Amino acid sequence: MLEKAVQSAIYEKALKNHYIEILYIDFENTGKCIKLHQDTKLLGGENIFPESDGQMFDDYISKKIMRYASGDAEDLNRVEQQMTMEAITQGTTEHVMHHVMINFMLNGEMRFMQFDFTRESTDTKNVFLFVEDYTDPQQQMMLLQKDEELSNAMQRDEEKFTMQDSIIRTLAVPYENVYVVDSHSGATACYSMGEAMLERYGETFFNGDYEKKISYYIENDVLEEDRKLFDQIRLLKDIEKLLAERNNYSLNYRVFRNNEIKYYQCYLARLNKECNQFIVAFKSIDEEKKQELEQQNRLNIALEEGKRANKALREEMVISEALSQEYHSLLKLDAETGEINLYRTDGFGMKKEMLQELLESHDYAGQILDKYIDNFVVAEDQERVRNAIRLEVLKQNVPDQGLYKISYLRIVDNKYAYYEMNTIKIKDNSGKVYFVIGMRDVDEKVRMQMKQDKEMEMQREIITALGYDYFSVLLVDPEKDHVTIFRQRSVNGKSIADLCAKYHNCWSEFIPNYAKERVSDASYDEFMEKLSLDYIRSAKESYISVYEYVSDDGIVYYQIKVAFVQKQDGHRVAVVSTKNIDKIIKKEKQQEEILNKALIEAKVASKAKTDFLFNMSHDIRTPMNAIIGFTNLLEEHLDDKETLLNYIDKIKTSNEFLLSLINNVLEMAKIENGKEHLDESSTNMVDFYHAICTLFNTQMGEKGVIFRHSLKIRHRNVMIDVTKMREILLNILSNALKYTPTGNSVTMTVTELPSEREGYAIYQTVIEDTGIGMSEEFLSHIFEYFSRERSTTESGVSGTGLGTAIVKKLVDLMHGTIDVESKLGEGTKITLKMNHQITGNQDARPNFQKEQEYNTRDFTGKRILLVEDNDLNAEIAIAILEEHGLEVERAEDGIVCVNMIEKADADHYDLVLMDIQMPNMDGYKATQLIRKLPDRKKSRLPVIAMTANAFEEDKRNALVAGMDGFLSKPIVIEELIHTLQNTMDMK
Repeated sequence: MLEKAVQSAIYEKALKNHYIEILYIDFENTGKCIKLHQDTKLLGGENIFPESDGQMFDDYISKKIMRYASGDAEDLNRVEQQMTMEAITQGTTEHVMHHVMINFMLNGEMRFMQFDFTRESTDTKNVFLFVEDYTDPQQQMMLLQKDEELSNAMQRDEEKFTMQDSIIRTLAVPYENVYVVDSHSGATACYSMGEAMLERYGETFFNGDYEKKISYYIENDVLEEDRKLFDQIRLLKDIEKLLAERNNYSLNYRVFRNNEIKYYQCYLARLNKECNQFIVAFKSIDEEKKQELEQQNRLNIALEEGKRANKALREEMVISEALSQEYHSLLKLDAETGEINLYRTDGFGMKKEMLQELLESHDYAGQILDKYIDNFVVAEDQERVRNAIRLEVLKQNVPDQGLYKISYLRIVDNKYAYYEMNTIKIKDNSGKVYFVIGMRDVDEKVRMQMKQDKEMEMQREIITALGYDYFSVLLVDPEKDHVTIFRQRSVNGKSIADLCAKYHNCWSEFIPNYAKERVSDASYDEFMEKLSLDYIRSAKESYISVYEYVSDDGIVYYQIKVAFVQKQDGHRVAVVSTKNIDKIIKKEKQQEEILNKALIEAKVASKAKTDFLFNMSHDIRTPMNAIIGFTNLLEEHLDDKETLLNYIDKIKTSNEFLLSLINNVLEMAKIENGKEHLDESSTNMVDFYHAICTLFNTQMGEKGVIFRHSLKIRHRNVMIDVTKMREILLNILSNALKYTPTGNSVTMTVTELPSEREGYAIYQTVIEDTGIGMSEEFLSHIFEYFSRERSTTESGVSGTGLGTAIVKKLVDLMHGTIDVESKLGEGTKITLKMNHQITGNQDARPNFQKEQEYNTRDFTGKRILLVEDNDLNAEIAIAILEEHGLEVERAEDGIVCVNMIEKADADHYDLVLMDIQMPNMDGYKATQLIRKLPDRKKSRLPVIAMTANAFEEDKRNALVAGMDGFLSKPIVIEELIHTLQNTMDMK
């Protein structure tokens, strides 16, 4: 609270000066008003006093001052701005008093009052408010006295303002529209206004706030592509900075009026350093062609005046005066003789003596202009410019009216600059023809035009791109709740524009009605939230929203993108663009469905594999247990030969099952990796099926299963992949044998059917059994990997669950079909249909290996080089070979193998058993090096592959590498001895 002495002083001042109200305002801390004095006569009825001691200042202004203040919208807006804490603080900082004049309507009477704010002290923001009522005539007289004092002050400055006015009008001579602007307040006064501006905006348009007026002019008159040029002169602070660096500034731009584009120039200049004012002026610089014609007319007039004076000096002065400001060099050329008169020049890059000598000789223009071209014009343009100014070319191309232009790059201070050489045709009084040639610098103009063209092109590309993507672009002002149609395309864009117009471009009315009509229930809530004014106002960055549009044909997916643009005045608006993304969304949903389906299939496959591993655990352990168990028992019965042989047979059986399991898994992996391909050859189908049937006759007879088979075909020889076809039939017949109990039957019927393809026949193979059959539920999974209806434990039959899956893949590879019919407890019927090409040679024999008889021979004296990196495998192989009388040497890898052969005599080795996968050098590479040995006998040494890589592809690779045979691991002794015997016999 104020001290009493201070209060007393204030009351005394109040009585003396007749203030009706005095307040102390605490801006520093609380923002409250403290009543120090009020005129009690005015307490009744409507008054402007605070409602209570301690009322907040902002509340006092809104509930009292602005409630009773009177005037038009501009006056009330001024009062509201001047009565803010910020305005008062700034006003009392810059001046002793901050004055605000206000009209009030109180109790039906108009009253005129002045509010004076002054600081309590210089080190605080707290102020005293003194309110004085000037409605009383005596008070009005005091006000008039103040006005008289002000008038006297203004009169004292009249001379200064008169001089300033003279300066302004001098600067404004070339311009149609000239305004003077206060650089601090923005107050604008019109000095002159052209008819076009006057007709469009009226005489008082530019009087007022400069920033608002210039922004309105830019948005409504200036071509959109050129509005950015005004960025430096929109705001007073930018202009003040700009004119501090330079005394004046100008820019050229385009406006669109009366359905045509016109060129204008805007010019700004500071009056003087003492005055905080600058002028802004506008003039038309339209149509460069008009300027050229005007320029030509000036030249013609100047020349006519010169001729009338009959003095070359006069002619020179007139032309120089007309054009010297634009052209750095100017000359007159006699169209007949080529004689040159020089008006002004920068020397053409020649020494003064050389230039003077050429001029005095009245030489043809070629020499002088050649010198200019050689010294100034860039190399790339020299030939073109030289040809363009030849006398005969000038005669042909310079028009009677207008300019003949030649553009080129000139070297100035070791830099490139754009220049122009302009030529006009003139005649003297006698009709003699001359050419006037001028060279001028157009670099700034050209580069600015290039920049503008580039910016315009970029904007056009952006607008075009948006036009393709977005059928509707709206400009939303969230503070004014207003929407402007920026772009609309297609029926969809027009429907949005029409709906905006229907609701008077009010965003808060348009959105809910649009959503009600066209947005689906599923998208409604999110649509309303993301496009509400509150959400747009609070959004920190651009965002995207997708909604379901309800069209007449159903749901269509639309995407809305909301981006924000900061205007020069700091005001933020939102650009709301809409495009159709129905195809994208539906494609994404389709892909999602595919992914979900793939995921389900993967889960099913994963479960099948898991189930397989559980089931296979027993199947693998059973033979492993047998191998381990019987191996241990062998040690305990070494003296019992019969028991030993029995154990060995059981170990062999378990080995065969494990090998079958490994082969099936490898076959499956190979098919999955797409490495299988057909290897067809002409085959006798009678012999082929006979071999299959012979194999199973014995096996089924041993189990007590009746095996019937028949063959009804017309063409014996067809093209088939023997290996794959045999594998298909062996798998199917093996399953039939496994799952058909003793006493039941298996039947195989092969029938030839006609084919739609010429030269082909369909071989239908039906294999039917009366075994245990399968359930209908399992039939849909029969071709899946690892799929078995019952485990080995349940069925009592060992199996991997891979056979039928492999069969299906091979049938598909051979472009055939397979159908399975089965009933639980009744049996299974499998029908194969394969389309085979008929071959012309009907006597061909089957292309597959038969079991052959061979006699054991004596290998004594034969030496084999065994190439094997694994010690255990090598030990087994060496033992087997040595038991059959062979001498064996071992190499651990391909490099060692090749070195041993190179060092040995040519007859030292009879054969090489070569592993494939080895460290340092594999078997393929070693074989290739052997075949390249210079010793012919060594290079032809037989090489047999002996590897765990047991596929047909591996066999082909072995033959390609130069090997003579192929054996797969684990070693089958009979096959090994048989292969050695055949190979050594051939040798």
